Amino acid sequence: MTIFPPCFPGFPALIDTMLLPFHNQITYDGQCRYYNLVFGGGMTRRLHDTSQLAQAQYGIITSLPLEAQAVASSEEEQLRFYLRNARNREMYEARSLRWCRKTAP
Repeated sequence: MTIFPPCFPGFPALIDTMLLPFHNQITYDGQCRYYNLVFGGGMTRRLHDTSQLAQAQYGIITSLPLEAQAVASSEEEQLRFYLRNARNREMYEARSLRWCRKTAP
């Protein structure tokens, strides 16, 4: 369970905070500035898509120092994300085809 839902009325939310490395983990300074901003459906979808793509490519970074090899996902995992549903297949068609051409015998 995250601490953010009780603090902020809706997601996505625009906040300003300071992220800090502390004992090989990422924490924040305890202060969050919340901006009273409502995102429309298109922007919410775009934020979600960007988040999903970043997770597929890099995973979720939860500790520091950052090890590039440990964070990057395999090409197969990325392709699985690209082909997950019809919307992703349409959005990432060029990347999927490029990967398939690269791996074809």
